[in-house]
Amino acid sequence: QAGVSEAELRVRNVQTGEVQSVPGDRTRPVNALEASDVDDLTSLRFLDEPNILHTLRIRFARDAIYTYTGPILIVLNPWKDIAGLYDSAAMLIYNNKRKEKKSPHAFAMASKAYECMRRAYLQRDLLCSSADQAILVSGESGA
Repeated sequence: QAGVSEAELRVRNVQTGEVQSVPGDRTRPVNALEASDVDDLTSLRFLDEPNILHTLRIRFARDAIYTYTGPILIVLNPWKDIAGLYDSAAMLIYNNKRKEKKSPHAFAMASKAYECMRRAYLQRDLLCSSADQAILVSGESGA
């Protein structure tokens, strides 16, 4: 690229389309735009704070306030009501379904915890510990 030193990269701002030269040590790898909106952050190729925040921002903009990071559920407070998020139809969707089969939701986590306790008690299932189940809720809004 003519006019750009090896220590500099040409980058395009995805919001403005502006192309500029920046020092290479001031750039970070990013996930492809089409791969940024994922249900589970562990499926991102580049899993660092800027890429995580970018994915959460994309999901939040379309009212997808729940996102997994492995077995952990991240919830962003939408500060508004989201129609259908907690109605009886939503409860039926997540009732006794594996979390991997449905979009992230608090109902999926509750169903998984309950099912593990039930299987451990009834069948002594090796996949679910016979120890007590716990759900940790942490944060400022609604915790």
